[in-house]
Amino acid sequence: MATRRLYRRLHPLGLLTSLDLYDCNPDTIRDADKIKQYVVELCTLIDMKRFGDCQVVHFGEEERVQGFP
Repeated sequence: MATRRLYRRLHPLGLLTSLDLYDCNPDTIRDADKIKQYVVELCTLIDMKRFGDCQVVHFGEEERVQGFP
């Protein structure tokens, strides 16, 4: 895989992933269990070794700014 070779050659500090959730089902993206399931399945799909159990934290006291980061 060319991406893996490039990653190893550049020695970066880490990777960042951004997801566009625009048309996602609101009930799904607000469900901690569904988010955990997604993360576990994604790690398996990309052959990534997970470090411990997936942790999903809900934050915020005001409804307009609360959710899962």
